[in-house]
Amino acid sequence: AILIMPISSLSLLVQPSVQRYLIEHENDDEGALVLKQKEILGIPSILIASQIIGRRKAKAKLPTWYNTNDIVYPPTINLEQCSSEATAIFKTQLIKSIVSTCRCAADITGGFGVDTFFLSSIFNTVSYTEPNDELLEITRHNHHQLGVSGITYHHLTAEAFIKEIDSPLDLVYLDPSRRDGNSRKVYRLSDCVPDITALQSELFDKCRFMMVKASPLLDIQQGLREIRFVK
Repeated sequence: AILIMPISSLSLLVQPSVQRYLIEHENDDEGALVLKQKEILGIPSILIASQIIGRRKAKAKLPTWYNTNDIVYPPTINLEQCSSEATAIFKTQLIKSIVSTCRCAADITGGFGVDTFFLSSIFNTVSYTEPNDELLEITRHNHHQLGVSGITYHHLTAEAFIKEIDSPLDLVYLDPSRRDGNSRKVYRLSDCVPDITALQSELFDKCRFMMVKASPLLDIQQGLREIRFVK
């Protein structure tokens, strides 16, 4: 089943009583919880269960999120696909060693906003782009709880945002989705969404550097043939 969390649920999930419940029941069996109760504290138990799962996953993967008050977690698939804190920090270190001027950047596959958060620690401004409005609002809320500034939020696809760029960016970061329309895993850059092979010319006209997170199963030689100027 796919869980869709209404934006209106945000205010319910950050209630002190709900947050206390999530902390106290973090190690509960969420499956049994859903079977036992239809609602918990006036909230559908399946939504409470998703937050419990999120907290457990974040404990190791995203300790800053886990240790921050009133964080709201998205559906499990978004947590599975987002960067870990350790890899996001590694990417910022790599960027600092290559990009000499860190004024403005864009994360055009924003998702849960982990990479956006760490990009904001080295760039003056960062544009976060995400077509899923529920995920965007969760991310905006969490960034506020994490105390970050300098991030602007765009409810757009990567392709639409690229067309709106009106001044050159120092960096564009993207982590294309590696699943097709039937949720099967794909590896070739041209099969991912967005298709960086089709967008690269337009992107290179609008940014100084581009960082792409690719599948570890990508054929490196194929990738080098598909993308220009690889460092």
